[in-house]
Amino acid sequence: MQSALQQLESQEIKVKLLLSGGHEYTVYFKSDAPVLHNLLTTVVARAYKQESAYHGLFQIPMNEGSSVLSFPSEHLIGMVTEPPILVQQIE
Repeated sequence: MQSALQQLESQEIKVKLLLSGGHEYTVYFKSDAPVLHNLLTTVVARAYKQESAYHGLFQIPMNEGSSVLSFPSEHLIGMVTEPPILVQQIE
């Protein structure tokens, strides 16, 4: 997966996670955070119905580490990122 993440210097990315059931959570990641890459990979793989997606439990620290958002990867429906992160689509 080729994304704009590879072109960004390490900066803070605001991410709204869209989960099944209409749930939304806003979290912040550094652009080079492995969990951000795993989240993007999961969304892209689902779009192309690939089996190479991350399958498992996401555990994302929130509120400066005072709480954790945990959800299975199959509940991730989409993401809204600021600044925008565009994923180069495979033809």
